[in-house]
Amino acid sequence: MSINRNKIILIDIELDYVLKRREEVNKYVVFMANKNTNPYGFSKKKYVASWLCLIELSNKEIASKSSVSCGLIRKWKTEDKFKEAMRMNKESIRTYV
Repeated sequence: MSINRNKIILIDIELDYVLKRREEVNKYVVFMANKNTNPYGFSKKKYVASWLCLIELSNKEIASKSSVSCGLIRKWKTEDKFKEAMRMNKESIRTYV
């Protein structure tokens, strides 16, 4: 079985690009979560969680970083207003990236 070297290089380049973009998005999410503006009327903890839910963190990690319980994160994720905030935050990321 022969492996096409160009294909491997292309995959490496694409993977590198995706990882760099992920890092940029994560930095943006953390920056936005720490801003003092809160257009949703959430508590600071809930606002931070609405941003942190967009990056690849477990509920436990999100809870730890926003100083709430895992159960509260799960509850918030079921709320329509929280889902809407996450959708708006995602749109903000799309315009950023």
